[in-house]
Amino acid sequence: MKKIVLEILIGCVALSAGCVKVHFEPETKQQQTDAAMLQGKDMRSQWAERLRAESTGQKLRTTKTFVDSVVSQYLQYGDLVAERWRAGNQSQPQPMTDIDARAMVSKGTEAQHPMFKAYEDMLEYAIEQIKLTHEVDDSTMVLLTKYGDHLYATYSAVFYPTGTEEQFEERLYQLRRQGQEMSRDLAQSLQVYR
Repeated sequence: MKKIVLEILIGCVALSAGCVKVHFEPETKQQQTDAAMLQGKDMRSQWAERLRAESTGQKLRTTKTFVDSVVSQYLQYGDLVAERWRAGNQSQPQPMTDIDARAMVSKGTEAQHPMFKAYEDMLEYAIEQIKLTHEVDDSTMVLLTKYGDHLYATYSAVFYPTGTEEQFEERLYQLRRQGQEMSRDLAQSLQVYR
């Protein structure tokens, strides 16, 4: 028995010592886009399965948490854009315009557009599924819909910046504050749902 274990260990060591290291070329934009499309498709499928299995209250809370998360990610990216915009203004004789900022954002996020579309689809699907339950009062649906609209507004502001860098940062601040208020109001409204 000990001899068999020893032979297996020696074989594993010899095998790992003889392994060839494979180096992959950096992914092209198309490969990144294709990967994002596949990931988005998987996310939509898993999202639909999850929502089908949840109660109305769980669907509401899951959707709220989803919007919380995506808005937070978008705003974090917006902070990075503002930082790069500010650095560009300090290092160049001419300040970056919003056209320059949009070009920078577009170039950096081009491959991720299928993921952004997946987020939109997931939100729309969730809201539709919640409406179909006929268990949610109108005021809660209004709050949820407004919070969904906030996600779209955040996306537009971050990925299509306008104005000056200072105005962009102010817009991010306002979106962050508004989102926190909406999230808090929605959380209170959801307490009655199980």
